[in-house]
Amino acid sequence: MTARGPRYHAMLAGHSRYNGAPCALGHTLRYLNGKCVACSRVYAQRKQAEAHATGAVRRQLRGQCQKGHGALNKKGACIVCRRTYYLAHQARLHASGLVRPRTPGQCRKCCGPLSDKGVCRVCRRALDNARYRTKEGPGRRERRKKNYWANPEEARRKVLEHWHKDPVASRARDKANRQRRWGNLTDAELAAERERRRLRAIAWRAAHPGCTKPYSREYMARKNQRVPKWADRREIVAFYKNCPHGYHVDHIIPLRGRAVSGLHVLENLQYLPAVENIRKGSSYEP
Repeated sequence: MTARGPRYHAMLAGHSRYNGAPCALGHTLRYLNGKCVACSRVYAQRKQAEAHATGAVRRQLRGQCQKGHGALNKKGACIVCRRTYYLAHQARLHASGLVRPRTPGQCRKCCGPLSDKGVCRVCRRALDNARYRTKEGPGRRERRKKNYWANPEEARRKVLEHWHKDPVASRARDKANRQRRWGNLTDAELAAERERRRLRAIAWRAAHPGCTKPYSREYMARKNQRVPKWADRREIVAFYKNCPHGYHVDHIIPLRGRAVSGLHVLENLQYLPAVENIRKGSSYEP
Protein backbone atom coordinates (compact mmCIF):
# COMPACT_ATOMS: atom_id res chain seq x y z
CA MET A 1 0.00 0.00 0.00
CA THR A 2 1.43 3.42 -1.00
CA ALA A 3 1.96 5.85 1.88
CA ARG A 4 0.34 9.29 1.57
CA GLY A 5 2.22 12.51 2.26
CA PRO A 6 1.30 15.65 4.23
CA ARG A 7 -0.17 17.37 1.11
CA TYR A 8 -2.76 14.61 0.70
CA HIS A 9 -3.79 14.79 4.37
CA ALA A 10 -4.00 18.62 4.19
CA MET A 11 -6.33 18.35 1.17
CA LEU A 12 -8.56 15.87 3.02
CA ALA A 13 -8.70 18.18 6.04
CA GLY A 14 -9.56 21.18 3.86
CA HIS A 15 -6.41 23.17 4.62
CA SER A 16 -4.84 25.54 2.07
CA ARG A 17 -1.24 24.98 3.26
CA TYR A 18 0.93 22.14 4.55
CA ASN A 19 4.43 21.53 5.84
CA GLY A 20 6.46 19.71 3.24
CA ALA A 21 10.02 19.40 2.08
CA PRO A 22 12.14 22.60 2.49
CA CYS A 23 12.75 24.82 -0.53
CA ALA A 24 16.15 26.20 -1.63
CA LEU A 25 16.02 28.81 1.15
CA GLY A 26 14.89 26.33 3.78
CA HIS A 27 11.18 27.27 3.99
CA THR A 28 8.88 24.31 4.72
CA LEU A 29 5.42 25.92 4.53
CA ARG A 30 3.91 25.38 1.09
CA TYR A 31 0.62 25.95 -0.76
CA LEU A 32 -1.38 22.96 -2.05
CA ASN A 33 0.03 23.60 -5.54
CA GLY A 34 3.55 23.01 -4.14
CA LYS A 35 4.80 26.62 -4.18
CA CYS A 36 6.63 28.04 -1.18
CA VAL A 37 4.55 30.55 0.80
CA ALA A 38 7.43 32.79 1.89
CA CYS A 39 9.10 32.84 -1.53
CA SER A 40 5.77 33.65 -3.23
CA ARG A 41 5.23 36.64 -0.92
CA VAL A 42 8.72 37.99 -1.61
CA TYR A 43 8.21 37.59 -5.36
CA ALA A 44 4.82 39.40 -5.26
CA GLN A 45 6.25 42.29 -3.22
CA ARG A 46 9.20 42.70 -5.65
CA LYS A 47 6.84 42.74 -8.67
CA GLN A 48 4.59 45.33 -6.99
CA ALA A 49 7.58 47.56 -6.19
CA GLU A 50 8.75 47.37 -9.80
CA ALA A 51 5.24 48.33 -11.06
CA HIS A 52 5.15 51.32 -8.68
CA ALA A 53 8.63 52.41 -9.79
CA THR A 54 7.75 52.32 -13.49
CA GLY A 55 4.39 54.08 -12.93
CA ALA A 56 2.31 51.24 -14.36
CA VAL A 57 0.34 51.01 -11.09
CA ARG A 58 -0.13 53.81 -8.56
CA ARG A 59 0.68 53.12 -4.95
CA GLN A 60 -2.63 52.46 -3.20
CA LEU A 61 -3.14 54.59 -0.11
CA ARG A 62 -5.65 54.04 2.68
CA GLY A 63 -9.16 54.97 1.51
CA GLN A 64 -8.25 54.88 -2.19
CA CYS A 65 -8.64 52.36 -4.99
CA GLN A 66 -5.80 51.21 -7.23
CA LYS A 67 -6.52 54.05 -9.66
CA GLY A 68 -6.36 56.71 -6.95
CA HIS A 69 -10.10 57.39 -6.55
CA GLY A 70 -11.02 58.26 -2.99
CA ALA A 71 -14.77 57.54 -3.24
CA LEU A 72 -15.23 54.13 -1.63
CA ASN A 73 -18.52 52.62 -0.49
CA LYS A 74 -19.13 50.71 2.73
CA LYS A 75 -17.89 47.47 1.18
CA GLY A 76 -14.59 49.07 0.10
CA ALA A 77 -15.45 49.16 -3.63
CA CYS A 78 -14.66 52.27 -5.65
CA ILE A 79 -17.81 54.14 -6.67
CA VAL A 80 -16.13 55.83 -9.66
CA CYS A 81 -14.75 52.56 -11.03
CA ARG A 82 -18.11 50.79 -10.61
CA ARG A 83 -19.90 53.63 -12.40
CA THR A 84 -17.37 53.58 -15.25
CA TYR A 85 -17.76 49.81 -15.63
CA TYR A 86 -21.56 50.11 -15.56
CA LEU A 87 -21.59 52.76 -18.31
CA ALA A 88 -19.23 50.72 -20.47
CA HIS A 89 -21.34 47.61 -19.92
CA GLN A 90 -24.53 49.52 -20.87
CA ALA A 91 -22.80 50.80 -24.03
CA ARG A 92 -21.88 47.23 -25.02
CA LEU A 93 -25.48 46.08 -24.46
CA HIS A 94 -26.84 48.99 -26.53
CA ALA A 95 -24.38 48.24 -29.33
CA SER A 96 -25.38 44.57 -29.36
CA GLY A 97 -29.10 45.44 -29.46
CA LEU A 98 -29.99 43.44 -26.33
CA VAL A 99 -31.06 46.58 -24.46
CA ARG A 100 -32.47 49.75 -25.99
CA PRO A 101 -30.94 53.06 -24.85
CA ARG A 102 -33.26 55.11 -22.69
CA THR A 103 -33.67 58.81 -22.04
CA PRO A 104 -34.60 60.50 -18.74
CA GLY A 105 -38.21 59.75 -17.89
CA GLN A 106 -38.24 56.32 -19.56
CA CYS A 107 -38.43 52.83 -18.10
CA ARG A 108 -35.20 50.81 -17.92
CA LYS A 109 -36.96 47.67 -19.12
CA CYS A 110 -39.26 48.76 -21.94
CA CYS A 111 -38.36 52.47 -22.41
CA GLY A 112 -42.00 53.35 -21.72
CA PRO A 113 -43.21 56.62 -20.11
CA LEU A 114 -42.96 56.97 -16.36
CA SER A 115 -45.70 58.35 -14.14
CA ASP A 116 -45.28 61.15 -11.60
CA LYS A 117 -44.23 58.56 -9.01
CA GLY A 118 -41.57 57.05 -11.31
CA VAL A 119 -43.58 53.91 -12.15
CA CYS A 120 -43.66 52.59 -15.71
CA ARG A 121 -47.27 52.46 -16.90
CA VAL A 122 -46.63 49.76 -19.52
CA CYS A 123 -44.86 47.44 -17.08
CA ARG A 124 -47.45 48.16 -14.37
CA ARG A 125 -50.31 47.36 -16.75
CA ALA A 126 -48.59 44.13 -17.84
CA LEU A 127 -48.03 43.19 -14.20
CA ASP A 128 -51.68 43.87 -13.34
CA ASN A 129 -52.87 41.81 -16.31
CA ALA A 130 -50.60 38.94 -15.32
CA ARG A 131 -51.85 39.16 -11.74
CA TYR A 132 -55.51 39.08 -12.81
CA ARG A 133 -54.85 36.15 -15.12
CA THR A 134 -53.72 34.07 -12.14
CA LYS A 135 -56.04 32.11 -9.90
CA GLU A 136 -56.38 34.96 -7.39
CA GLY A 137 -57.33 37.61 -9.97
CA PRO A 138 -60.58 36.18 -11.39
CA GLY A 139 -61.67 35.12 -7.92
CA ARG A 140 -61.16 38.62 -6.60
CA ARG A 141 -63.14 40.14 -9.45
CA GLU A 142 -65.96 37.66 -8.98
CA ARG A 143 -66.09 38.42 -5.26
CA ARG A 144 -66.30 42.15 -5.95
CA LYS A 145 -69.10 41.61 -8.48
CA LYS A 146 -70.94 39.35 -6.07
CA ASN A 147 -70.67 41.86 -3.23
CA TYR A 148 -71.83 44.67 -5.51
CA TRP A 149 -74.87 42.89 -6.93
CA ALA A 150 -75.83 41.56 -3.51
CA ASN A 151 -76.82 45.11 -2.57
CA PRO A 152 -76.24 47.53 -5.48
CA GLU A 153 -78.12 50.39 -3.83
CA GLU A 154 -75.83 50.28 -0.80
CA ALA A 155 -72.76 50.15 -3.03
CA ARG A 156 -73.92 53.19 -5.02
CA ARG A 157 -74.74 55.03 -1.79
CA LYS A 158 -71.19 54.50 -0.53
CA VAL A 159 -69.76 55.80 -3.79
CA LEU A 160 -71.98 58.90 -3.66
CA GLU A 161 -71.10 59.53 -0.02
CA HIS A 162 -67.42 59.35 -0.85
CA TRP A 163 -67.96 61.71 -3.79
CA HIS A 164 -70.07 64.28 -1.89
CA LYS A 165 -67.57 64.54 0.97
CA ASP A 166 -65.45 66.83 -1.21
CA PRO A 167 -66.89 67.07 -4.74
CA VAL A 168 -64.34 69.67 -5.90
CA ALA A 169 -61.36 67.51 -4.90
CA SER A 170 -63.04 64.37 -6.30
CA ARG A 171 -63.71 66.07 -9.62
CA ALA A 172 -60.14 67.40 -9.80
CA ARG A 173 -58.74 63.97 -8.94
CA ASP A 174 -60.83 62.28 -11.62
CA LYS A 175 -59.75 64.88 -14.18
CA ALA A 176 -56.08 64.37 -13.28
CA ASN A 177 -56.47 60.60 -13.59
CA ARG A 178 -58.09 60.93 -17.02
CA GLN A 179 -55.39 63.32 -18.19
CA ARG A 180 -52.62 61.03 -16.93
CA ARG A 181 -54.18 58.01 -18.63
CA TRP A 182 -55.42 59.46 -21.90
CA GLY A 183 -53.47 62.71 -22.30
CA ASN A 184 -50.52 61.17 -24.16
CA LEU A 185 -52.64 59.24 -26.70
CA THR A 186 -53.15 60.41 -30.26
CA ASP A 187 -56.56 60.86 -31.89
CA ALA A 188 -56.25 57.52 -33.68
CA GLU A 189 -55.39 55.73 -30.43
CA LEU A 190 -58.30 57.39 -28.64
CA ALA A 191 -60.69 56.35 -31.43
CA ALA A 192 -59.38 52.79 -31.28
CA GLU A 193 -59.80 52.73 -27.49
CA ARG A 194 -63.39 54.02 -27.72
CA GLU A 195 -64.23 51.39 -30.34
CA ARG A 196 -62.66 48.67 -28.19
CA ARG A 197 -64.72 49.75 -25.18
CA ARG A 198 -67.89 49.94 -27.23
CA LEU A 199 -67.43 46.38 -28.53
CA ARG A 200 -66.58 45.17 -25.05
CA ALA A 201 -69.75 46.75 -23.65
CA ILE A 202 -71.86 45.14 -26.39
CA ALA A 203 -70.32 41.75 -25.67
CA TRP A 204 -70.88 42.18 -21.92
CA ARG A 205 -74.56 43.12 -22.38
CA ALA A 206 -75.05 40.10 -24.63
CA ALA A 207 -73.41 37.80 -22.07
CA HIS A 208 -75.28 39.28 -19.06
CA PRO A 209 -78.86 39.94 -20.17
CA GLY A 210 -80.14 39.65 -16.62
CA CYS A 211 -78.12 42.69 -15.55
CA THR A 212 -79.30 45.01 -18.35
CA LYS A 213 -82.90 43.98 -18.87
CA PRO A 214 -84.20 45.39 -15.56
CA TYR A 215 -82.89 48.86 -16.43
CA SER A 216 -84.21 48.76 -20.00
CA ARG A 217 -87.61 47.50 -18.78
CA GLU A 218 -87.71 50.22 -16.15
CA TYR A 219 -86.89 52.88 -18.74
CA MET A 220 -89.56 51.60 -21.14
CA ALA A 221 -92.17 51.49 -18.39
CA ARG A 222 -91.28 55.02 -17.31
CA LYS A 223 -91.44 56.21 -20.91
CA ASN A 224 -94.82 54.53 -21.50
CA GLN A 225 -96.22 56.30 -18.47
CA ARG A 226 -95.15 59.60 -20.07
CA VAL A 227 -96.92 58.90 -23.39
CA PRO A 228 -100.42 60.44 -23.47
CA LYS A 229 -103.28 58.92 -25.40
CA TRP A 230 -103.30 61.67 -28.02
CA ALA A 231 -99.59 61.16 -28.92
CA ASP A 232 -98.79 59.75 -32.36
CA ARG A 233 -96.50 56.78 -31.76
CA ARG A 234 -95.82 56.29 -35.47
CA GLU A 235 -94.32 59.77 -35.78
CA ILE A 236 -92.21 59.15 -32.67
CA VAL A 237 -90.86 55.89 -34.11
CA ALA A 238 -90.10 57.60 -37.43
CA PHE A 239 -88.33 60.42 -35.59
CA TYR A 240 -86.10 57.84 -33.85
CA LYS A 241 -85.37 56.04 -37.14
CA ASN A 242 -84.33 59.27 -38.89
CA CYS A 243 -81.79 60.20 -36.20
CA PRO A 244 -78.49 61.19 -37.92
CA HIS A 245 -75.29 59.31 -37.19
CA GLY A 246 -73.46 60.70 -34.16
CA TYR A 247 -76.63 62.27 -32.72
CA HIS A 248 -79.01 61.20 -29.94
CA VAL A 249 -82.75 61.70 -29.59
CA ASP A 250 -83.09 64.00 -26.59
CA HIS A 251 -86.11 65.04 -24.57
CA ILE A 252 -86.18 68.82 -24.36
CA ILE A 253 -87.91 68.60 -20.99
CA PRO A 254 -86.47 65.44 -19.37
CA LEU A 255 -88.79 62.64 -18.36
CA ARG A 256 -87.38 62.56 -14.84
CA GLY A 257 -86.24 66.12 -14.19
CA ARG A 258 -85.69 67.41 -10.69
CA ALA A 259 -87.85 70.50 -11.10
CA VAL A 260 -90.15 69.48 -13.96
CA SER A 261 -90.94 66.35 -15.99
CA GLY A 262 -91.90 66.30 -19.64
CA LEU A 263 -93.90 63.99 -21.89
CA HIS A 264 -92.73 61.48 -24.47
CA VAL A 265 -94.31 63.24 -27.45
CA LEU A 266 -92.97 64.44 -30.79
CA GLU A 267 -93.01 68.10 -29.73
CA ASN A 268 -90.66 67.26 -26.80
CA LEU A 269 -88.03 65.51 -28.94
CA GLN A 270 -84.94 66.93 -30.61
CA TYR A 271 -81.65 65.80 -32.15
CA LEU A 272 -78.54 66.56 -30.12
CA PRO A 273 -74.90 65.55 -30.61
CA ALA A 274 -74.00 62.59 -28.45
CA VAL A 275 -71.51 64.56 -26.33
CA GLU A 276 -73.96 67.36 -25.62
CA ASN A 277 -76.76 64.93 -24.80
CA ILE A 278 -74.57 63.04 -22.33
CA ARG A 279 -73.42 66.31 -20.81
CA LYS A 280 -76.98 67.56 -20.47
CA GLY A 281 -78.29 64.46 -18.68
CA SER A 282 -81.63 65.08 -16.94
CA SER A 283 -81.08 68.81 -16.44
CA TYR A 284 -83.38 71.44 -17.91
CA GLU A 285 -82.76 75.14 -18.45
CA PRO A 286 -85.83 77.07 -19.65
